[in-house]
Amino acid sequence: LLDDSPIVVALNQAQQIFVNDRPMADDAMLQNALSALLEKSHSKKVIVKADQTLSLQQVVHAMDIAKQAGAEQLALASRAETGSPPVNRR
Repeated sequence: LLDDSPIVVALNQAQQIFVNDRPMADDAMLQNALSALLEKSHSKKVIVKADQTLSLQQVVHAMDIAKQAGAEQLALASRAETGSPPVNRR
């Protein structure tokens, strides 16, 4: 049975990585977790949510691992630092 719930990889300010809110100890654990979820995924889509303080290189690294794990679609969502005021756009 294929699942269509989103697979979310989150990178926080402390450079910790989570898959669907589960902490990942290292790149191998990240790839294994993503592979298992993507195997059951209909859309093969991974959403990468990264804290805006992280470097592009760190975000691209996580996206590369997702592709190696079988992701066919990648979406990027940036996350502001917690505690920082929202940007007022007029």
